[in-house]
Amino acid sequence: MRQPVATLARLPFLLVPIGLLLAASPARAGHYDLSSIELVEEAAVARLASMKVFTTQDLWDATRTPAKVKATARRSGLAQDRLRDLHDLCDLLWVDGIGPKVARVLTTAGVKNLAALARQEPAALADLIKETNRKVEILGKLPDPDTTRSWIEQAKARIKAGARPIAPSHP
Repeated sequence: MRQPVATLARLPFLLVPIGLLLAASPARAGHYDLSSIELVEEAAVARLASMKVFTTQDLWDATRTPAKVKATARRSGLAQDRLRDLHDLCDLLWVDGIGPKVARVLTTAGVKNLAALARQEPAALADLIKETNRKVEILGKLPDPDTTRSWIEQAKARIKAGARPIAPSHP
């Protein structure tokens, strides 16, 4: 009888790690449904969905090497350049604090991928976002230099860790 009681007493310790694995994580590439964001045209979403590419994580995975870009282009009918651009957008979404709207403003401002983000200066990037947002009116709250510094540091860390398996489509 003691064995089952001891096992039951340990049950919460076993369930906590499982619960942590199943819990939602911060918004990142895998957490955006392509049909719910304005980064990908409706027709492209439909073509990608026919290939079982439904999220930004799926899209990132489907375009993470030159061979995958080529195969995805062939199967989806989308241009390879467009797929590399979309990969870069998805790459930006891996940075904590950058969601689809911020990624749109960044790409509109010319910060098209992690490499371009990593080369920015925090205050200058905050100013660039402010100026670009004045034209496109996408963001309500604008990031401050501390926030952009965090994004730049994350981009540098991802690049250093080898998180960029394909060459960026934009310098």
